[in-house]
Amino acid sequence: MEQECRFCGKVIKYDKPQQFGGHLTNCKMNPKRKQILKKRGDANKHERKEFEFICSKCGEEYTLEITQNNFDKGKYSKFCSRSCANSHKRTEESKRKTSKTMLAKNNKRKPKVKCCKICGTIQGQCKQPNICKEWRIFPSLIKYYRFDEKALGTIKVYKEYNRIKQELYQYYWIDKLSMAEIIEKYDYKKASLGSFSNILDKLKIKKRSHSDCIRNAIAIGRLTPQVYQNQYKSVWHTTWDNKQVYLRSSYELDYAQILDKHQVEYEVESLRISYWDSQKKCQRTALPDFYLLESNTIVEIKSNYTYDEQNMKDKFIEYRKLGYKCKLILDKKEVAII
Repeated sequence: MEQECRFCGKVIKYDKPQQFGGHLTNCKMNPKRKQILKKRGDANKHERKEFEFICSKCGEEYTLEITQNNFDKGKYSKFCSRSCANSHKRTEESKRKTSKTMLAKNNKRKPKVKCCKICGTIQGQCKQPNICKEWRIFPSLIKYYRFDEKALGTIKVYKEYNRIKQELYQYYWIDKLSMAEIIEKYDYKKASLGSFSNILDKLKIKKRSHSDCIRNAIAIGRLTPQVYQNQYKSVWHTTWDNKQVYLRSSYELDYAQILDKHQVEYEVESLRISYWDSQKKCQRTALPDFYLLESNTIVEIKSNYTYDEQNMKDKFIEYRKLGYKCKLILDKKEVAII
């Protein structure tokens, strides 16, 4: 329904007549509006009276100014002060109500289950806790060692962890790469040998000893044994087929000249053969003096001054195991080694 207000002239839409009447009463253009508001305010004002009460907590008297209506309904403070109100004695009934409410709330709450951030299982139920305890290593594995970050927080983290461990073990022990070479392989330019060593410790990969590192470097050809220039006559020699070889003694030079004369194809200290030293009780690396390619023969050149018979026997045992023929030239004479 629609009807025009006789005061403001606006067209008022309404569903009930009371809505239109409410607009007329409250219309700002209504000349009797002030009288209506004043009358309404006077009606809401109730006379306040002073009433005396006794505090339920401390028993002292106190007075309050309240309306008769609030007094009749009991809508007033039962205590003389805030301290008394906060320390009032609770009845057994109120305690039971509170207890019932709190139990209902606690029953609705689901207990929080803490999960391991590494494997995603409930804390304390990790299948491989020794791996989960090494949580500090995972950021480095993800950033530098191609660890799949998606596996973190799932049970697949163990498989990915063992993959990285096996990969580093393969590089370090099977392929016999140095720490520096492995770092370069992963393009981990900022890494120091100390930080990589720490990674191996965390992954429980045993590290090589210093002597193992030296033997490994010599065996691969990454390191050449130290040459003592003043001890023996050593010289660079050009073979009959124009190869440059380094000879460590005059005996080696004499033997090389014999081979050159007969145009025998040979190599000098080109092989790296690991053997067991029965005197020092350790694994060592031998560098045979000459290797004759056509006859597959290893030739050792020694003098009586440097000759160690037991050490030579240990070397020849390993040479023969690998299928090489062996020959010893001692003071320019061939000697048989059994």
